[in-house]
Amino acid sequence: MAILRFEEERFDESRQTMLALVCADRYGVPGPDGSGVVPAKNFRAGDYNGCNPRKPGSKYIAETWLRIGEIHYDLDEMRPALEAYTEAARDTQGPYFDEATIRIAWTLYLQRDFPGAAARLDDYVRLAESMKAAGDDSAMALRDDAIRYIAKCYIEDDWDLDGNPDPAVGFARLERDYKARGGEKHVPEIYAALGDLYAFQTDFKLAIKIWDSALARWPTAAAAPLLQKKILDAQVALGDKTGARTARDALANNYLRGTPWFYANEADTEAIDAAMKLVEEALVASAVERHAYAQSLRAAGDPRAEEEYKKAAAAYAAYLLRYPDTPSSYQYRYDYAESLYYSGQYLEAAREYITVRDSNTAASRQVDAAEGVVFSLEAYVEDEQKAGKLTLPDMPKQDAVKPPFDPKPIPEALVALQSAYDKLVAIKPDAKAAGSLAFKSGAISQRYMHWDEAETRFTRVIDDYCGENVAINAGFSIIDGKVIRGDLKAAQEWTEKLLQKGCGDAEQSEKFAGDLKTLGNAVRFQEANQLFEAGEFEAAADRYTALVDQAPKDPNADRALNNAAVAYEKIGRFGSASKTYERIYKQYPDSEFADDALLRSGLNHVRFFEFDDAVASYLVLAQDERYKASEHRLLALKNAADLLDNLQQYKKSSDLFVRYAAQTTDPKEAADASFRAASVLGKTDDHKAAETAFGAFLSKFGADPTQAAKSVEAHLRIGEARAARGDRKGAETSYRECVALYTARGLQAASDAADFPSEAQFLLSEYSLSDLLDFKLTGTGKKFADSAKVLFDKVVAASKSYDSVFPYRRIEWVLAAMFRRGYAFEVTAIKIREAPVPRELKEYSEPWFAYKDIVETEAGKFEAKAIQLYEETIKRGKEYGVASEWTKRPSSA
Repeated sequence: MAILRFEEERFDESRQTMLALVCADRYGVPGPDGSGVVPAKNFRAGDYNGCNPRKPGSKYIAETWLRIGEIHYDLDEMRPALEAYTEAARDTQGPYFDEATIRIAWTLYLQRDFPGAAARLDDYVRLAESMKAAGDDSAMALRDDAIRYIAKCYIEDDWDLDGNPDPAVGFARLERDYKARGGEKHVPEIYAALGDLYAFQTDFKLAIKIWDSALARWPTAAAAPLLQKKILDAQVALGDKTGARTARDALANNYLRGTPWFYANEADTEAIDAAMKLVEEALVASAVERHAYAQSLRAAGDPRAEEEYKKAAAAYAAYLLRYPDTPSSYQYRYDYAESLYYSGQYLEAAREYITVRDSNTAASRQVDAAEGVVFSLEAYVEDEQKAGKLTLPDMPKQDAVKPPFDPKPIPEALVALQSAYDKLVAIKPDAKAAGSLAFKSGAISQRYMHWDEAETRFTRVIDDYCGENVAINAGFSIIDGKVIRGDLKAAQEWTEKLLQKGCGDAEQSEKFAGDLKTLGNAVRFQEANQLFEAGEFEAAADRYTALVDQAPKDPNADRALNNAAVAYEKIGRFGSASKTYERIYKQYPDSEFADDALLRSGLNHVRFFEFDDAVASYLVLAQDERYKASEHRLLALKNAADLLDNLQQYKKSSDLFVRYAAQTTDPKEAADASFRAASVLGKTDDHKAAETAFGAFLSKFGADPTQAAKSVEAHLRIGEARAARGDRKGAETSYRECVALYTARGLQAASDAADFPSEAQFLLSEYSLSDLLDFKLTGTGKKFADSAKVLFDKVVAASKSYDSVFPYRRIEWVLAAMFRRGYAFEVTAIKIREAPVPRELKEYSEPWFAYKDIVETEAGKFEAKAIQLYEETIKRGKEYGVASEWTKRPSSA
């Protein structure tokens, strides 16, 4: 305690010495023995106000007050310290103003005057920034501490010191005071610091909320990258992988050169440098993480993998754009190429693979990259083909190409692919697929008829990879090129050269030798081709058939027969063509031409009305298992069904139409065939089978809007089948369904489709008419009157029913309805006349004649209507040029 008192006395003496300089009117200089010193404990608020210095205007006044404050501060004498610092801060232009300001702020903080401390700290930050702008960065050392202490002030929950939390604390209080000050550089940093405090307390979600709010409000603030990094770290701390990935992507992409943030801060080199360091780390981490995630999705077969690869590629691209030459760039560029490839960006992937392949940085990925170039360009070419932008010609074959055989331009993509093949073979000539790649390279030249270049490449394949079967393909390709151009001598020379080399593995080499020996036949085959091309079809056909007769096992034998048959067709020898086609599918049933031969054979039989033979050919093609993959199989099945219909073999025809409907992939064809199967049965007496077939059509296609007309007709035909079986109730139901479906599907009157409801309504009317025809007037007195009413009701019902045919505006059925309506009236007149006279009326008596006159008058009315309708039927028939049983009948009625 004695030491402590000694220290206090020493500080009091030192303090008063300095006070004697700045407050001379109140404090004297202490005596040498320490006398005259006023202890600090005697300090009262306001003691330092209004002091007069010993030497006004002295440059030491502010510094002295600052040191006095420090003495008080060190001794925890906050009130006098605050007054001393306040006096020091009066010199706003002096060198100690910044230090006095921060001291005031800290003193207020220790006094728990948080509003005052926050305000002075804010003053200090702005002062430090203004001093730096003027070239003096001495105050910047404490700037960041000041920002942190502002945040610490705002996180305190009891600013009014009443012992209870304030209504607005933390983030809400900060929003209240700083929301409108977003244009000041340090404000976003205060939000960041407040978030730091919550994060330190592990309240990461609130921290993220604060940082997100600041970012949303001030996206181009200098502190924005730091805020984004803090969000990333908080998401990692929370274990939120998705949130972390999103935050990392934002950090990696939102602050690069060219972004709004970059342009807003490009003059602030410190902010740019700090951000780029964060961006670099984020770019790499984002790219690597995205890449790994995409790989896991691809391994699991998840379709989202492509989109993730695309995002990984974007991250790699951003990194490599800024950091193209770091030690890790070589591997990252390869990973970039991989990400481009698996995201379907094949051309871009090829370019990056090429950069890696041709890089002098390292060779660890050279072979992988060379393969990547090949895979990427192959995939690109495949996509271009699917899109119809590139058509890759087939390898030229003797029968498939026509002169001239001049070289054609090779598309740029294929030139690049050819170069990629060559480069990969050069880098790794002993690779397992090297021979195949070299052949593919030559094939590109061959496809576009660059014959010499292709031959050079194929020769290299034969020389370097003779032990592989790919050399056989190269040899055939060279020979094809010679034969196509008519250089048969060179083709023969190559045949002998290849026989001597004996390329291919043991089994294939022997086969190759046998194939080469057939080239003599190829010469004759070519001669026949030349005759064919010259239009000398009969001579060509004879040469083709002679070749097959002499060498039936020649590889071109089936092709020769096919060409011969085509030649016979061209000169009208269809019988010879049919027999030649038959040779193909009988002698060479596995030939690629066999299915076409069967089809053509059937067509030629039809030309000669040999329908049974045609059906036989079609059924072989349609039913034989060997031709299950033929593109003509369904057509043959349909043709056979059609011919059997013509041959009145309706049950077989219907069965084939059903099979065709089940096999075709064309919905319209399936519907047509299903309907045709039912229609064919409609020609038989098996009305139940016909009804079932039309029902099957409706079950499968009745709901299809495109089959509305057929569906309406199907109901009509079912009604007819039921009527034929005597099922009037069922028939009437089907006819009404026909009419209802026509209306429901919105089909148009006067159209072909309107025929079906017209006929259905007519047939319904016929049932009403039959009820009328079957009815007889009976009884006398009231019974007769009742019977007559029934008769009149039936004629009215029949008339109205026939009237319902007219709205469909199909003239044939309109005329029929008009006639039958007239007939209903005519029958009614007859029935009235034939009605028995009441027995109480004596024959020929005056009442009897009166009754007969009444009957005749009523019958005459109906007869007049009938005549009117008959005449109208004749008139309308002539007007529309329709001659039918209905227009002919009235004239003789």
